[in-house]
Amino acid sequence: MVLEKSFAQMYGFDNTNGLIYEGAGLADCMKYAIKMGQDTYNALQTAIGEKSENIRSQSLNNLKESLKKIEETDPSLRHSAESTELSSYFPDQSIV
Repeated sequence: MVLEKSFAQMYGFDNTNGLIYEGAGLADCMKYAIKMGQDTYNALQTAIGEKSENIRSQSLNNLKESLKKIEETDPSLRHSAESTELSSYFPDQSIV
């Protein structure tokens, strides 16, 4: 993943999970990406996958907490008395 430095910093990417460039360095970064070895590429892909899973997990937890707060604020919005699991809100989705 090729990222501009300020974007990378804002979202927690670094040289372990992205190819970071600054200013006019995009072309050089792209050249590096094209020429990188298989081991470097594999390590980068593994780190990107871990970052993705961490973001997904954090997002789902944030959603669960938001749903709890909504239900606490207005009990009439409670989806199910037995469950606040996301799957009960999104039964046809694979996100949970």
